[in-house]
Amino acid sequence: MDGVNKRALSILGASVEQPYILLNNREVVTIFDTPHLLKCFRNMFLKYDIKCPTNITSNDQIGFGVAKWSHIKEFYETDNTNPNFVFAPCLKQEHLNPNTKQKMKVKLAAQVLSHSVSAGMYAKISQGELSSEAVTTANVIANMDKLFDCVNACTPDLRRGKPYSTNMTNNTPYLTHFTLMKNFFKEITFLGSKRAPPSQEGWIWSINGIERIWRNLSSKHKSIKCLETRRLQQDPLENLFGCIRANCGCNSNPTAGQFVAGLKTAVLSNLSFIGTGNCEEDQNQVILTNFKSLLSPPTDTHTAYATILTDELEESVNSTFECSLEESSGEIQACAYVCGFIVKNNLNKCEICKKNFVSETQERSHTFIDFKEYSDLKKSLKYASKNLINCIESSATMIYDFLEAEAYKKKIKRDN
Repeated sequence: MDGVNKRALSILGASVEQPYILLNNREVVTIFDTPHLLKCFRNMFLKYDIKCPTNITSNDQIGFGVAKWSHIKEFYETDNTNPNFVFAPCLKQEHLNPNTKQKMKVKLAAQVLSHSVSAGMYAKISQGELSSEAVTTANVIANMDKLFDCVNACTPDLRRGKPYSTNMTNNTPYLTHFTLMKNFFKEITFLGSKRAPPSQEGWIWSINGIERIWRNLSSKHKSIKCLETRRLQQDPLENLFGCIRANCGCNSNPTAGQFVAGLKTAVLSNLSFIGTGNCEEDQNQVILTNFKSLLSPPTDTHTAYATILTDELEESVNSTFECSLEESSGEIQACAYVCGFIVKNNLNKCEICKKNFVSETQERSHTFIDFKEYSDLKKSLKYASKNLINCIESSATMIYDFLEAEAYKKKIKRDN
């Protein structure tokens, strides 16, 4: 986003507080592309620390803290000292030090400003592995994750349990968070920057625009119960142009007639095209066959589990695997989260499984899971038992050691 677009809209009569244009007595609400706004915020955060309000107040005065990109780098370094499991597996060097091309990818910005990163930072801070100053950074990341969920919603149901990623309704927490974030963007300062970036005001403009669209739709059309905020982005248009470019072949500058022909072809092909890659075929038919048989569930899952889980197996599960790591270590906490995911997707109705695999109390190893919860009132994640965590951790260690020693012999990976 640059100042040119904002000036053009201002000339037409739109403003931050009144983000719409009157055309023949009809409102045309204007907003900026929110994925681009997210990238702009991340790019500014890369260059400058952010002075922003905190939850701490004194004598009715709002306290301020400083969010630093260096805190994210420090979290990444400490997180990747774990041998098997990490809090933020998607976080890579390309997220922390993106080049010019990588700065254009919304995915990288969304992954670094994500709930997993903020929850991981909270867990590291609680264990003393990150300084308490990083709380401000974690808060900024958590709030930006919620904001992007709000402006990128596309489902009426909870997606991965995230309450802010559902379609906008009168019952969703959108409006409360919108108010919080508008105040946030009004108060923040990019330390060292000579002026506030256009995207800072662009966020306020767009939030006001989305709120106005929802108020207009919900008040004038009673049949409209929700709003998919993702439809307010320009991604569909960019995807359409991508299909047209693919159908035009090597012609990067088509005429109007060629563009129309490409559009017709895209419509007839259901707006799909096959991209070309530069990877050779890796003869993976056998692997796919094995995965198919592995992932095919038995006809009667509950009966199969009940038959297998005999007293002998129950005794085996209850035996504690040797594990030299402390329960509060980042490795064990990350492993516990993975175990919770396994339990949630495979428990079904087997009571024996629940008895052996689910913890009745919250342990120190569940600290990261607790920070990953989206609500303090309702626990939606699974808390695995200590024995299961030790089992998975020991298994992962054995697999890792085996692959380190033997994998290169089968050319699974190179021996560096």
